[in-house]
Amino acid sequence: MRAIQLLAAGGLLVLPIYAQAEDHLAKARDLYARMQYAQALWHVDQIVKSDKSGPEELVEAYETRGFCLAGLGKKKLAVGAFRSLLAIDPEFRLDARVSPKFRPPFESALKQAAKARPIRLVHEPPPAGSKPAGLKLEVTLAGNPMRMVRSIRLHYEFLDGSTGQRTRQVKGPGTYTLQVPDDVEAPAVSYRIEALNRYGAVLHRLGSRVEPFRYPPEEQPAAVAEATGTGGEPGDAARLADENPDLDPTPPSPPATMATAGLAEHDEEAEDGATPWYQTWWFWTGVGVVVAGATTGIIVGAASGGGVDAIEYNVSLR
Repeated sequence: MRAIQLLAAGGLLVLPIYAQAEDHLAKARDLYARMQYAQALWHVDQIVKSDKSGPEELVEAYETRGFCLAGLGKKKLAVGAFRSLLAIDPEFRLDARVSPKFRPPFESALKQAAKARPIRLVHEPPPAGSKPAGLKLEVTLAGNPMRMVRSIRLHYEFLDGSTGQRTRQVKGPGTYTLQVPDDVEAPAVSYRIEALNRYGAVLHRLGSRVEPFRYPPEEQPAAVAEATGTGGEPGDAARLADENPDLDPTPPSPPATMATAGLAEHDEEAEDGATPWYQTWWFWTGVGVVVAGATTGIIVGAASGGGVDAIEYNVSLR
């Protein structure tokens, strides 16, 4: 009972810590807005040092760090913060509403970042041909400015539900091998790869929990593999399907409405070459003559006082 009470107390202590960790960004922004730069920097450090942080959180943290350091007059350190930001997101640009006071450090970082490759992982999934257990995956770290990346982590999950991870230290750009465990018998495995800083925060990732890599790779439907593009060479549609995995190579069929059904029936009759009798010119000419004669007779009979009921007509169509 004593152990359970201690564990419960520990859990109560941990919950506020996690809640505080999720709120560090909001507190850092608020303190920066009030020009309390030193206090804001403390919250920024908690984000950078958290293994729960991802690229999005780190970009915002480094942006706030750069502004705070610039506000404190520490230009060189501000440039370093902005360089860290651009190493993660090289397309980042300052909002037009940012004060000119904070722009010079960012512009300097932008010029320096143009000479270095940003943090990037490159991975080509291996072709099918072996069992997932013991699978070796090659990952290339294409850029690592300021040695921000300290390790590469592989998350894997087998089809039977067993999961795990493997981490490998890195010294700089290059190709590294991560191996899936070989002590699990399963027909398939899904995985994702992450580049980590020294604290375990994710700087860059390939794949995700929602859309991981899969081995063996999923086979394409036969319709995609054999399709051809309109006016192109055989296999153009298959190539487009590879380049655009969300593209449906099968053209949609028109809805089977009454209008389209009627058009189909009309086309079939035209192909037979025979015009039905109720569409011939002589039929409708005869009908017009009969109708005209009947109308004249009705008018004459009515004028003579005989009434409409006194006139009878017998029309025979042959």
